[in-house]
Amino acid sequence: MTISTSESVRSDIRRAALELFSAVGFHGTGIRRIADEAGVSLATLYHYMANKEALLAEMMSETILTLLRNAELALQGTVSPVEKLRELIAVHITVHVEERMLCIISDTEIRSLSPENHDLVVRYRDDYEALWKRTIAAGKRTGDFTVTDIDLAAKALLDMCTGIVHWYNPDGRIDLATLIDMYVELCMNALRSHKPRRKAAS
Repeated sequence: MTISTSESVRSDIRRAALELFSAVGFHGTGIRRIADEAGVSLATLYHYMANKEALLAEMMSETILTLLRNAELALQGTVSPVEKLRELIAVHITVHVEERMLCIISDTEIRSLSPENHDLVVRYRDDYEALWKRTIAAGKRTGDFTVTDIDLAAKALLDMCTGIVHWYNPDGRIDLATLIDMYVELCMNALRSHKPRRKAAS
């Protein structure tokens, strides 16, 4: 088997598993179903993966590391906390649009991992979340952001930006650049204090 053929088979297996995990979930996907969808035998399948969970863990780790590396690259040379946050939002949304199925699996199937794989993925996720927390904390120090709980703020923004995988359609009325701009505005407003309106005098 040539290298190109080997890579093609591996790609077919990953594609089949990704589509099945996304459609029916990890526990609803059988090994034989992955092999059938990929057009390979069970023997060939096991040549490329130790087991079903190993493939899931690989996908999840890859997704988080892509977010982490892209974010770190985007932050290079960026000083202002406001600009840093904009870059983080842009990276997060772009990856979730371009790798929608991988991101859905990463966000929903972590409970399916064994303790060892679970801890590894959580460690990567914590490293990524730390970039957001540090950026928000820096903005709080400069007065750009006025939040009381940095951890909660980071989780809230990440949850909001992650939610696009459930509704955003790249072929719809909002293009990716506009979507990013809209979410940047939403996130910035969420991190800045707003004085409550006074009740009108009766």
